[in-house]
Order: sequence, then C-alpha cells, then structure tokens
Amino acid sequence: MAPTLIADHRVAVCPRCDVATRVQLAAVTTDLTSFRCWHCGQSVPAPHGPVVPGDVVRMKRVPLHELQLGDLVAVERDQRRRVKRLFALPGMVVDIERTDGDIGAGDSRAGDRRAVEARPADRKAGERLTVQGLRLEDRPSLRLPWIPVDLDAYRADSRWAAKPDSIRWRRSNRLWLHPGAVGNEPDESAAWLVYHHQNVYLQGRPSPVLNDVVENVAEVRELDTVERLAVRLEARCDGAGQLQIVCWRPGGVVGFVVEVRSGRARVQAPAPWLPIDEATSSVLPPLSDVEPLAIRPLSGRGWSLHHLRVERSLEYRLGPRHDRNLYPIKLGPKECFLVGDNVPLSVDSRDWGPVPTEQLLGTVIPE
Repeated sequence: MAPTLIADHRVAVCPRCDVATRVQLAAVTTDLTSFRCWHCGQSVPAPHGPVVPGDVVRMKRVPLHELQLGDLVAVERDQRRRVKRLFALPGMVVDIERTDGDIGAGDSRAGDRRAVEARPADRKAGERLTVQGLRLEDRPSLRLPWIPVDLDAYRADSRWAAKPDSIRWRRSNRLWLHPGAVGNEPDESAAWLVYHHQNVYLQGRPSPVLNDVVENVAEVRELDTVERLAVRLEARCDGAGQLQIVCWRPGGVVGFVVEVRSGRARVQAPAPWLPIDEATSSVLPPLSDVEPLAIRPLSGRGWSLHHLRVERSLEYRLGPRHDRNLYPIKLGPKECFLVGDNVPLSVDSRDWGPVPTEQLLGTVIPE
C-alpha cells in the first residue's frame, strides 16, 4: 500500500543527492544489489542497515452504511489481509475515461526486472477510473497522500531556471532569491522561474511527470503521465508581498496567488488551482507537460524561496493488464470496488472485479 503505508524496510541514501529511499524487505531479500535513485538517477547500493519497523494501523469495525468513499479498509483476499482504498460503494457505477493520453515512460533493459518498462508507442495512457462520473482524487473532501517529484534543496544543479533569462532570479545556498519587481515594467513582471522535469530512467531527458512510486525499486512497472501537480515551499519577503504560481494542464493553465503578510507564508499541497485570466495569460512563459510549473513575484521585495519541492497526487488508472471491456461496472447491493494507492503495481478490484462487502474487515486508521 506504499506510499500510504509501508511494511518493514531498510533505508538507502543516495550517494549523490542524499535523498533517502525506503526499500521494503521483500525487495532487499531478492537479488537486488542496487537501484536507480528516483530523484537524480544515481546508482544506489541496496541497503544492509537496521530494519525499520513498518507502519502500524488500528482496525475498526463499522457498519456498511457508515463507510465513505476514500476510506482505507482491510479486506480478506486469498487468505491474506490486505489494506486497500474504498473507491466505490454498493450501487455505484465505476467507469473509465477514454482519452488519448500521453505515451512514453522509462528505459527498457532486457533481463533487468528492476527497470521501468517503456510503453509501446501504439499504446495509450492508462484510462482514469471514475465513480459516479467523477475521479476519486478530484473529490475536495478526500485527503490523499502527495508523492514527491523534485526536492530542490537536495540538488546541486536545480531543475528550476529563470525564463526568459533574467538577472533577477539567482540561486544561492540552494535557495532561490529575487529582489522584487521594480515598478510596473513588463519585462520584470514576466520574470518567471520555470520547472523543467527530467526522466532519470531516460538519462535525464525532458519528460512529463510520471506516476512512479519511489518505494518500487525492485519491480518492473509501466508508468503513465500525471497532471495533478503541486508546489510546496516557504516564501519569504521583506514585509508583505504577493507570489504567483501557475501550472500547465492539458485543458489549460491554472494558478493561484500566495499572500505574504508578515514576512513569510507556507504553500502546501493540494494547491488551490484556478483558471488563469486573460491578463495573466499574456505574460505566461511557454509552459508544457515537460515544463509544467512557474513562479513569479507580483509585489514585495527581498524574496527567497525555501524548501522548494514539486509533488504529485495519486491518479487511479487502469494498467496494461486490466480489461477495459469490463467497464462500466454497476455494483450490486452487497458489492464494493477497492483500489490500492500503489497504482502501477497494486492488485485490487481492477484485477479481482467487485468485492463482496462481507469480505471487508473494517476501516484502517494509521497510528
């Protein structure tokens, strides 16, 4: 159930970027000798240090009518207890969005089962699952985990860059600094800091963000692009100011403004994205799926960006092994649909089909 829950594991630290990765014991006890760092692509030796105990959860039996979409539940399958997420309740309809999607994933190396498989050029991205016509991850009341994509403070060479080339933005001690806009000069107002994503499985080539789970170091997995991104940071300035953050999506650019009132403000995921107005769109940098995020100061002076990181949300999709012809699925009065948060690898209702509610053991609460 990674990244939400993880079993007993060891921790491996990348020798280049110092980013730690949790490697579950099931992977360590195989022939795994090294893996590629999800953050920078460096080869990381398999860990042999102390075992870190896995997550502990508390199970609570609840009546069926009290279950809610998105609940973590324990289920008995194949004589094993598993933790899954409740995607659909009895009587609901589970369907898929049939879109063109994007193609292309990682490198394909014959004989290496730890590689990320490249998707064949003629296969479209995995269709997103919907319940009652909506994606589960789009429901505002549901709090899903956000998965790290880029940790700027751990990079000697940042993936963020000023665009157009500007002497206003500069990086010092792994912080991004900007003195602040001067007056209303158009060239200064358009001084954006842009994120450039790179695929560590393709020798750092430009790439859309993929739905990798960082704990999947010992498994072959075919990846899809994601569109729900967020920026997490602490913005500081002299007194008060405004910072604008924008994000590319297939349907258009969205954004929001950070208000700093007493010298600093934190930006957390999920982001309150809103469609960009015409006035802002005229000064946007050329964003795309490989350059999906940008930041600029609107007002204020002495800006510094701390703890800058990019994250992605979970997106529940079908994988290449799943049968599209089964959808839509109308659940019976005693059936539910379960999914795992480790979307590329999880075995769940996408494989089993609907699960009888009598197999649910209760809700799961992490401690």
